Amino acid sequence: MIITSQIDMDFQQQKAPQEIKAVQYDANTRRVAISCYDNGEPADLSEVSHTVVHSRNADGTVSLYDTTQAGEQAVSIDGNVVTVVLDPSICAAPGKASVVVTLLNDQHDQLGIFPFAVQVSPCPVDYGETASGNYFNLLNQTITDLYDGVQALVDQNSAQIDRLQELGGITDVTLAGASIVSDLVATIPEATSETDGYMTAEQAEKLSNAVTDIALGTSDATLGKTGSVVTIPEATSETDGFMTTDQVTKVANAVTDIKVDGTALTKTNGAVNLPAATESNPGVMTAEQVTALTTAQADATAALGQLVKVHVQGTTDMYGKISLPDSKIYPLAALSNTFAITGEYNLRVVNVSTDSAILAKNTAVDFWIIGLKKG
Repeated sequence: MIITSQIDMDFQQQKAPQEIKAVQYDANTRRVAISCYDNGEPADLSEVSHTVVHSRNADGTVSLYDTTQAGEQAVSIDGNVVTVVLDPSICAAPGKASVVVTLLNDQHDQLGIFPFAVQVSPCPVDYGETASGNYFNLLNQTITDLYDGVQALVDQNSAQIDRLQELGGITDVTLAGASIVSDLVATIPEATSETDGYMTAEQAEKLSNAVTDIALGTSDATLGKTGSVVTIPEATSETDGFMTTDQVTKVANAVTDIKVDGTALTKTNGAVNLPAATESNPGVMTAEQVTALTTAQADATAALGQLVKVHVQGTTDMYGKISLPDSKIYPLAALSNTFAITGEYNLRVVNVSTDSAILAKNTAVDFWIIGLKKG
C-alpha cells in the first residue's frame, strides 16, 4: 500500500518547513506530494530536468539520492506537483529527519528548493529489515562507472590471453628473417641455391660428400668420416660428442623444481613449460598484456582524480547563498554535521543542525564539500 502525504509550498513565501508522519521501517511505501506555487499561482516546472533528494536522518546519517535503493526514480513531476519517494534509509531510525528536495535545469542551475521534516514514529516490532546508514547513490554511480571501465579492459585482456592459449603459444616462425607462418601453420619451403629452406635427402647426401673435415666443439681432433658418413662420437666426461638417452635423462632429473609465484611448473622430458598468465593462474605476461594492464591503471587513476575536496568558508548572503572558490567544480555533498548544500556554483546553504532544516542566511560558514571536476 502506498501512503501519500500532501503539502503546499510557495516559491515567493517562505514558511517553516512542514512536517509529515511516517513509521519506522517503512520501505518504499511513503510518498510526499508537494504542490508548488509561485505567489499563489500554480508554478511552471517545465524547465526542471534533474532532481536531488538530501536528508539528515534522525540518527545523524545522511542520504543523497535521485533513485531509491530499490531502483525506483526518487522524484516525479506532474504539472505543478512534485512527488518524492522516501528512501528506506530516512525511515530506518525513529525521530525527526530533515529533508530537502532540489530542482535543477539542464545546466544544473537551481530552480527551487523545498525543505520539509519527517517525524518517524518507532515501530513496536524490530523487523530488522532496514539497517540505518548513509545512502549516496549519486556518488556510488560515479564509482560504478569507473569500475565498469576498468573491468572492460580486464575482460579484453582475458580474451587476448584465451587467444594466445588457443595458438599454443606460437606467435610467429621466421626463416632467415622472413615470416613463414600462414593460418597458424608453419610452412618451411624446400631449400634452393637462392632460397633458404629444409634439405631433402638428396641435398643432404650431396652436402655430406662435399664435407672434407668436421671438428666437434673446440676440440682439435677431427671426426672420423667413412665414405660420405660423418661419425660423431658419444660424449663423455672428458670428450665432447652427442648425448645418449640416458645422459639426457640424467640432465633432466638434475632440475629439481621451478616455480612461478609459488606454483610449480610442469616438466615433460626435461622441458620446463612456462604457462601463459591468466586471471587465476600466474605465468608469463605478453607485451600486450603488460600494456593493457598499465593503461587500465592509468585510466583508473585519472578517473578517480576527478573527485576533489573543496573548502567553503565565508558568510552567506540574505538568501543563504555563497560562491564556490572554483567554478569548475560541481558540488556533490557537504562534509558537515551542521550544513547541507544545494545548487552548483552559487551554493545555497541549509542549516540542518536543528530539528527543522532552514536556510543559513547571513551566516558565517566554514566546512568542506566533495566535488567533481567539470570537463
